[in-house]
Amino acid sequence: MVIDLKSVKINGRTINSIKKGLLSEKIATKFIVEAVGENVEDDKFYSAEGFLKALNNIGEKMNVVILKNVGTKIVEAAKWPSGIDSLDSAMQSISVAYKMNHQPNDSEIIGDYIFNKVSERECTITATNPYPCDFDEGIVYGVARTVEKNVFVEHMEGSCRKKGDSKCVYRIRKV
Repeated sequence: MVIDLKSVKINGRTINSIKKGLLSEKIATKFIVEAVGENVEDDKFYSAEGFLKALNNIGEKMNVVILKNVGTKIVEAAKWPSGIDSLDSAMQSISVAYKMNHQPNDSEIIGDYIFNKVSERECTITATNPYPCDFDEGIVYGVARTVEKNVFVEHMEGSCRKKGDSKCVYRIRKV
């Protein structure tokens, strides 16, 4: 699936998660303004292309560790569903939150985060969205840590959007 972000919007609250993930709000604001073209207000919607550009710039100009850290802060910054009380519900909430923060919120247009339970201690998330896989790994880890402090997240070998594939798969395990 090729995702065309030209018609996709994302709320400012999600974009501003960059400020939580970088140590310097001044540097974060610079990345946001360069990519989006303006200061971002939490309750307005902006081009998802701009957010993707900001994330890619962070990954290229800083490093993937910083990009993962930005991802871990999404759960603190973006709109998020309530009632999360287990690793399974936390991982399932990623798809719901993704759709809550994008317009349109159709998986056929914006991609998704698909949950698969492997066992009582393990599950996977398949990400089919256009965002960098290091950022997504951070999201998965950050959300998992809201309910499970001893958790391990890894990008599984095989399909990877960095290599031009349509998805990345993340394994989440309680340790």
